[in-house]
Amino acid sequence: MSNRASVATNTGSSPKAAERLIFANQLRGLAALIVLASHLIGQYWGARDFAALATCTPVQPGVPPPVYALVANPWLQPGPFGVALFFLISGLVIPFSLERTSGSRFLLARLLRIYPTYWMALLVSICLLHADATLWDHVFPYGWRTIFANVLLIHEVTGDPSIDLVNWTLCVELKFYLLMALAYRFIQKWPASTILILSGLLAATRRQDGIDLILMLGGTLFHLRHHERISRITLALCCCGLAVLFARGIQPPVLAYSYGFAALLFTLLFVFRRYAIPSRLLDGLAAISYPLYLVHFIAGFAVVKFLTLRLHLPYELSLIAALFLIITLAALLHYMIELPTIALGRQITRR
Repeated sequence: MSNRASVATNTGSSPKAAERLIFANQLRGLAALIVLASHLIGQYWGARDFAALATCTPVQPGVPPPVYALVANPWLQPGPFGVALFFLISGLVIPFSLERTSGSRFLLARLLRIYPTYWMALLVSICLLHADATLWDHVFPYGWRTIFANVLLIHEVTGDPSIDLVNWTLCVELKFYLLMALAYRFIQKWPASTILILSGLLAATRRQDGIDLILMLGGTLFHLRHHERISRITLALCCCGLAVLFARGIQPPVLAYSYGFAALLFTLLFVFRRYAIPSRLLDGLAAISYPLYLVHFIAGFAVVKFLTLRLHLPYELSLIAALFLIITLAALLHYMIELPTIALGRQITRR
């Protein structure tokens, strides 16, 4: 698949529009790697008790390796940094799909984009958790109610815990899809004012998901600028307004620095988007970034813990092996589940 076609598939835009958004596609792959490093290095050593409890594995003993220092900076935390990039990219590219279809068909296509791949990844995570619980003499902690709530992505509503510990971002994505389906026609008519009003209403809820939605609306501002629907000055002023609302609501406040650095990088790459060139490595990572994100936490911990605590291999070697297996698993999910459901969603939007 060519780079242009790859971007068009991931963004839902036409090849001509996507040609100048190569940077967004490549940034998605980079963000997936950053989040993976945050969990398999940062949380693996910095939150050992939590990680062990969440993955049905023993607590990792020993001293953190030197690589841990790269992800332990409180002012630039790789997890929030990578997630912020994901949200900004979604805000930028999702409106492309709404430009050529109705709101109801858009929502159906997005549900097909999210759920089938997520269900298979969740099944893999549950099986690995069962295996870990058996291997390490732990009790599998989740009942059918929790599993069912996670399957439907309503666990935040029902008060159940997350099984894979990453699907909270999918809940935010689904809310953004609904918000865009309802508000996109108003954004077309009154772009800047609609986004500012929506952001103000979201900030007034004082909910963390509302703060994340403000960040995604910031990405939509760049979409409008890409289409020259708003001026550079309007973009700058609106971004400043959203930044104030975002910084006042984010908890804990120190995360604002990581999100801010992500916004700066995104802005810089957007400004120079016409100079982005294809990269097989980044384009390949971008293609499998969604299943990679879904399976990396549970699968990564399962592999690293088994290799280090059972086979007594060095942590660095175990991490490399886990990365190889996670990428392989993500590629299988991409080709077997994700690509067919993306194609089905595109057929729906074309109708």
